[in-house]
Formats: sequence, C-alpha cells, structure tokens
Amino acid sequence: MRSFGYSQMYYHPSFWPDGFLSLIINVAIWGFFIFLAVKLVRHISSQKNDECCAENPISDSHLPEIKPEKYLDIVKERYAKGEINKTEFEELKKDLS
Repeated sequence: MRSFGYSQMYYHPSFWPDGFLSLIINVAIWGFFIFLAVKLVRHISSQKNDECCAENPISDSHLPEIKPEKYLDIVKERYAKGEINKTEFEELKKDLS
C-alpha cells in the first residue's frame, strides 16, 4: 500500500539546516542571483544606448529656428509675468538689439 506524506523510506536529509538559518541562506542566494540579473540587464542596455548615441548624435538641426524678433517678444512676456526685473529686461533688450 502506498503512503502519502512523511515516510522514513522517502526521507532524504538535505544539505541545508532547517529553520530560520535556512530561510536566511535561501534569501541570500536568491538575492545574489537577482542582483546579477539586474547588473547584466543594465550592462546590456547601457551598451545599446552607447551604440545608439554613437550612430545618431543629437543635433539641433531638427529644432525649428526662432526669428530674432521672437526673442524680444519672449523677453517682454517674461517681464510682464514678473519672471525678470526691469534691469534684467533692459540688459536682455540691449543684447538682442
């Protein structure tokens, strides 16, 4: 007759100790493997980013050009909002003229 559950015949002693120490060892081992996996993924993704940036350097050619008159309008708007004071406004206005 077949028995279910614990039986001396099927008991195999394990290498690890029982109880709390076993839990700590298992968590440490799994933590180490997860740490290695995260490091590997970060390493691979950083290599891909470096290759991507080397092939396609970022340039300002895709940005729209702003006309010089627009700069003065932006400075006037910032002064009206109170982001800059009168002396900064005068300096920027003189620089843009």
